[in-house]
Amino acid sequence: MLFQFVQTEWAKGIGRGGPTGAKSGLPWRLLWVPVAVYTEAGLRAMPAERPVLEVLGHWTMVKNVPRLTLHAPNWYPWVSVSESATWRALGWVLTVAAVGALILWIVRGPRPSWTEAEWLVTAALLSVLLPPFLMSGMHEQYFFAVDVLSVVYAVALARGWLVVGLMHFASSFACFPFLFSKEPVPELTLPVATASAIEWIIVDLAMARRFVGE
Repeated sequence: MLFQFVQTEWAKGIGRGGPTGAKSGLPWRLLWVPVAVYTEAGLRAMPAERPVLEVLGHWTMVKNVPRLTLHAPNWYPWVSVSESATWRALGWVLTVAAVGALILWIVRGPRPSWTEAEWLVTAALLSVLLPPFLMSGMHEQYFFAVDVLSVVYAVALARGWLVVGLMHFASSFACFPFLFSKEPVPELTLPVATASAIEWIIVDLAMARRFVGE
């Protein structure tokens, strides 16, 4: 959360500073925002008499389940759900590459054929969609933000309705094993919907760029 916040604000600073990046810089004065949000989320557990340090340091004490995916609709069911150092390392490489490409795209700013709202919503959706699709150890809850932002995406871009349908299909059926101990849709099918949504967004970006060139 903190990393994505910093990289987005840094990229925005470069974009506003023009090609030379004269006005760019890390938003040090705003670093308290994600920290405050994280702390506020933990405050709800403190009235239940959980120790403060235990609440704030929860994620440092959690051990990952030795599986590449925990029913998340990402690409790992296509290769293996069992623990594998090779696939886990490849997932990290793909994630870093995808986030790096996204940062470069954010730095370039909105294309002439897009409004700032369309560009901002698309950047926000990709920032929460690409990491859980590529990283290992994810479960279905990591796609909740995608479910929300995909609706915003469809409102901002009339052509985004397909992304909503694909992501809500994938997320809804990914929750079935956890909620009902059933798998009405094969686990191998759900990543197809997620990958199709990503492809739709990227193709839409490419078509917009080609339209500007023409």
